[in-house]
Amino acid sequence: MTAHEAFGRSARRYHLRQIPIVGISSDQEPDAQRLGDLTNIVRKEHVTTIFTEARVSRRIARTLAREAAVRTTVLDPIESPAHERSFGDYVRAIQRNLKVLRRAPECSPGGWT
Repeated sequence: MTAHEAFGRSARRYHLRQIPIVGISSDQEPDAQRLGDLTNIVRKEHVTTIFTEARVSRRIARTLAREAAVRTTVLDPIESPAHERSFGDYVRAIQRNLKVLRRAPECSPGGWT
């Protein structure tokens, strides 16, 4: 589960299922019905981690995590313009994201969905 739909390409590439709290825009906020639906999904699907981002508010993700009794952790959406990020920075960001994903039980080897 992610703060918003920022990781679609990676999810498809690695055969992961991304469930966004909101749509593409990180500025959106879910209504009470959506939060309730997401809490039910977290419990039904045995989600253990809600992935957030360093550059967006984590308030909603933390509220959902607290309600569903799961944890949050941060992924880098690697969305900076190319001129702000060197290739080495890009590779390091991907490597950090992989480490974060591997720590989440539903994303670790043998737990891929």
